[in-house]
Amino acid sequence: MHGVHVSRRLPVSDSNPALILNREKDTVFRSRDHEFPTVNPRARVELIPRARHLANFDDPDGLSDAVRRFACELTAVG
Repeated sequence: MHGVHVSRRLPVSDSNPALILNREKDTVFRSRDHEFPTVNPRARVELIPRARHLANFDDPDGLSDAVRRFACELTAVG
C-alpha cells in the first residue's frame, strides 16, 4: 500500500482529500493533529465539539455535520 505513515501506525495517503475528525475534549489523541496536514496537504483536521473519546455518542450531530460538509465539498469538486 502506497502512503506515508504518521506515528508508524496510521497509513495516510499523500494525495487524496482527507478529513481527520478529532474530539474537542480528547486531548490525548489530539496531541499530534498538526502532523496530518504536513503529510497530506489536502488533509483537514476538525474538532467535534463537546465530544470526548466517543464522538458518535457525545456529539452525534457534530460528527454528522462535519462528515456531511466534507462530503459536499468532495461532490462539488468532482
